[in-house]
Amino acid sequence: MFEMSNNEIITTVDCCLESLCREFSTTSSLFFTERDLICRLYSELYAKLGNYRIEGSDGRSHLLIHTEYSVPFKGRMGDGNFREVTDHERGGRGKYDLVVLNPAAIKGHTYPEINCQSYPIAKETIIRWSNANNAPIVLYGIEFGFRRKPLTHKDNSIDWNLCNRYLRSVRQDFDKLRAGVIKGYIGKIKTIFFIGSGPKEAIEYIRNELPKDPDAMVCCGELHT
Repeated sequence: MFEMSNNEIITTVDCCLESLCREFSTTSSLFFTERDLICRLYSELYAKLGNYRIEGSDGRSHLLIHTEYSVPFKGRMGDGNFREVTDHERGGRGKYDLVVLNPAAIKGHTYPEINCQSYPIAKETIIRWSNANNAPIVLYGIEFGFRRKPLTHKDNSIDWNLCNRYLRSVRQDFDKLRAGVIKGYIGKIKTIFFIGSGPKEAIEYIRNELPKDPDAMVCCGELHT
């Protein structure tokens, strides 16, 4: 049976992310939407991890890779921030763009539990397993951002207000993933942001303003002065 260690799976994801960033940097015109980028990464991961099928506790077979995976806790997003909320506060669950699940977590759960779509099940079962085993449910969680158009006004001058709005969106995604790490629910994370084109000064501003963390990554297409 085909098997990989968790470290091997994480290394595979890192390599696929780097490959996608290189491809975008040289031929960003291949991608029209954020969904295109997510699908491209999924296809690369499936080529390397698709044969790794894990049987759950109910005997049903599962893949490691999933998109639009529901967050097992509630939160609120606004003003460039994400914060977890209680069941009595206003907020929603949200979804992670792409996740790679922990094989051990799959083995310990049924299909309704591991797909994380039911909030009561996720809250009681998924989080409890993670805490009891001191292990993440999600081995690797990824959030995408995509700015297709240049960060400029019509006269090609830099639109600093637009840059800051984009940064607020970026920080929210980063904080949503980080909340999962703090709870022990996610192992490794990456927020990867793609900018199709733009002035170098605007791109460098965004790089410098992003969370100073190796888990935040910026990939750029065509740059100009």
